[in-house]
Amino acid sequence: MGAVTVALVGLTPDNAFAVSGYGYDGRWADQTPCGSDARTVRSASVTTSTQLGEVYGKVELRYSPTCRTVWARVTTPVLPILQDATVFRNSDYHTMTCNGRLWSDSLHSYYCFTAMLYDGGVTSFAQADIGRSIYEEPAYGETGNY
Repeated sequence: MGAVTVALVGLTPDNAFAVSGYGYDGRWADQTPCGSDARTVRSASVTTSTQLGEVYGKVELRYSPTCRTVWARVTTPVLPILQDATVFRNSDYHTMTCNGRLWSDSLHSYYCFTAMLYDGGVTSFAQADIGRSIYEEPAYGETGNY
């Protein structure tokens, strides 16, 4: 029991994120070093299925080269009644989902982003839905694989 206590005492906030690989699954990019070098590697418009295909927003597959992780982010400039995004890891079909409507001044949009999935040596993609009215189907978008 003494060895376990010593191991737990040694865990500090500075080394709490000393994880790698699948240990990143479910962690938040903005609470780890992974968010600092994030970039969008795939994106797609979130559009309605009507003939005109109105664009409601954008879904992005975000990637951190340092951590080799991915996550999804959805943005829309108009307050939605529904907004969600999901990131999918193709190798094992593991997913992370977000739903919400936070405002970002820097993005000039309402957004939500998912927790991360490790993506080393595999591929992933993102998808999103945005709904503006209870009287119509939500708009949908899906990125390509990365």
